[in-house]
Amino acid sequence: HTPMLVIDSVNGEIRDVNLAACDYYGYDLETFRRLNICDINTLSSYEISQQMKNAKNGEQMYFNFYHRLANGELREVEVYSGPIKVHDEQLLLSIVHDVLYKQEMEKKIEIQESYFKSLYENSPEAVVILDNAFNVININKSFE
Repeated sequence: HTPMLVIDSVNGEIRDVNLAACDYYGYDLETFRRLNICDINTLSSYEISQQMKNAKNGEQMYFNFYHRLANGELREVEVYSGPIKVHDEQLLLSIVHDVLYKQEMEKKIEIQESYFKSLYENSPEAVVILDNAFNVININKSFE
């Protein structure tokens, strides 16, 4: 469920997107194909042009931007962008990750890890963790 955009590396036209991009940004596929990356990225057209050039040349592939959704909301995104060739045409494939969503998921994982660590360490049951070769990796206090 990761938004992906295929962008013309010369003029910034959005050539294609996946359904996840439509869901995330709030545009239908036909509307999206009429947009330019300048319509969703908050940088100036000059800055966007420079960033596309960097991605096209492989000089920089990771970017942190603010993108504008169809409803006008601004979202901080991490973008991994690199050159792809389609029918002898040099385009950019951009994979977009919402920073807030990523932070929320990391926090949930951290809470779950803390919960399971607490269960493991404080369980009245003996627990042993083995690797694939059945070597002991860790034991809890009850196992000791």
